[in-house]
Amino acid sequence: MNVTLPIDEIIAAVQGRKVGLLTNGVFWLEQAGDDLTGVVKRACRELVVLYGEHGPRGCEGGGEPSSRKSKRLDAKTRIELDPYLRCEIRNIAALAKDPDLQAISDLELLVVGMPDIGCRHYTYKGAGSHLMAMAAKLGKSVIVVDYPNPVGGELVEGNYPDPIFYKNLEAQGKRTFLWFGAPLTYRYGMTMAELMLMAKDYLKLDVDLRVIKLQGWRREMYWQDTGWPYLPLDPSIYTADTTLAFQCTGLFQGTSVSWGIGAANPFEVIGAPWIEDDRLLEALRRRNLPGVTWLRAHFVPRWVGERTTWKRWAGQVCNGVKLHVTDRRALRAAQVQLTLLVELFRLYPDKFRFVVHTFTGDNEPERDHWPTDHRLEDEQWADRLEAGEGVDTILAEWQAASRKFEEMRKPYLLY
Repeated sequence: MNVTLPIDEIIAAVQGRKVGLLTNGVFWLEQAGDDLTGVVKRACRELVVLYGEHGPRGCEGGGEPSSRKSKRLDAKTRIELDPYLRCEIRNIAALAKDPDLQAISDLELLVVGMPDIGCRHYTYKGAGSHLMAMAAKLGKSVIVVDYPNPVGGELVEGNYPDPIFYKNLEAQGKRTFLWFGAPLTYRYGMTMAELMLMAKDYLKLDVDLRVIKLQGWRREMYWQDTGWPYLPLDPSIYTADTTLAFQCTGLFQGTSVSWGIGAANPFEVIGAPWIEDDRLLEALRRRNLPGVTWLRAHFVPRWVGERTTWKRWAGQVCNGVKLHVTDRRALRAAQVQLTLLVELFRLYPDKFRFVVHTFTGDNEPERDHWPTDHRLEDEQWADRLEAGEGVDTILAEWQAASRKFEEMRKPYLLY
């Protein structure tokens, strides 16, 4: 294998202790022939699995999973149990708005063993920073078992957050489990341990934080270079290729088109019944973007999970495009995403828009920037895109922000 973790160090750290392990069940350790949960469970005295979005095994639909908790409660003890893991599980994502320190007060050691996708609005790192902030208040130690960034550790892309945005959210009591605590560009090129070190600093946490580092990982590595088998990070991130596609289409969750949820390749396709695929295809090919080619796409989304968001255009034939990466190192995801947004606004000014999450395709698409603002952590970009601002102007500002962030992240880089 190209990349490994020191299994003996993990075992020694948890030996004989009551451990709270924050994970989603897909952290596979090839050297041990098991996932991180199994390794920790065999070594510790007692294991409590802590989970975020997508549940303790990474197989639940998007959105906060707290609504499903009652299905796993033991009738006598009122403790949430997982029959597969055969241990107690506790929902950390549900504590984002109102942290309950009792949820971890009985644990002797906290371990963060979460994967990450490398994109700011993916939620797993937020669960890690929430847990670390709670640990600091209780004087508990935290160990981070590091995880490779699947889209590499070199490229930094996208906008830098408006510092006022989350201050306003805090004031309004709207903090969500997207919140991480430290400012990141849209694509930040950092591992989970590096992110936790940054969050500790920015949140000014007095916490004993220890890192178990990757061995053999280099910043230029994508997932395909690690030698690790890929397990889906969540029900929609099916393949290692999807982790890169997510960087290119993640903002479309707040628009009036489908991004392929419930279809064969989520985040790799964009479409709607009213899109003329040839017209969009021609516009994108004219742009001649590096590292990507475009194909026609026709797909029928299926309603998956419990959220209305995942019903967008469900059961209807969507026409659009499929993103096919030809050179992942040459690809610039921010440029791809901006180009898609700008072209759709230009071609379909009456139909393409930023919408509320409850838009399904069956109802009138009410304009709402909130889902997109939340992902961009800034309120200006949606307005500027709707107003017809060009790719080059916005991209130049984002590139300047990325260069600034590259300097800011340097003290936290471990590799």
